[in-house]
Amino acid sequence: MSTSEQVNFVFRHQPKKTSKYGVLLTYINTDGADMTRSERMLHPVAAFWLPFAYQYCTNASEQEIQQLARGAVYQLKLHIQYLYEIEKRMLQIVKE
Repeated sequence: MSTSEQVNFVFRHQPKKTSKYGVLLTYINTDGADMTRSERMLHPVAAFWLPFAYQYCTNASEQEIQQLARGAVYQLKLHIQYLYEIEKRMLQIVKE
């Protein structure tokens, strides 16, 4: 694939606004200082699926796929730690 080619990906989903997916997509659809909408979508999708994408859609070597998998695991661990810190702060607020 040449560098001028692009992948067009359109995702449309219209959940009820108060459903868990409605709340999630409202958050993702809001640009913030910390991340853009695209970053909020692509970072977690990549952490879950990028190694599989390279395994099934490219000629990447086993070593390259393993490196992508290690990177994905690292990103997931960082996010788990982040969620744990949020939970810890919330529990402290409730105790006060």
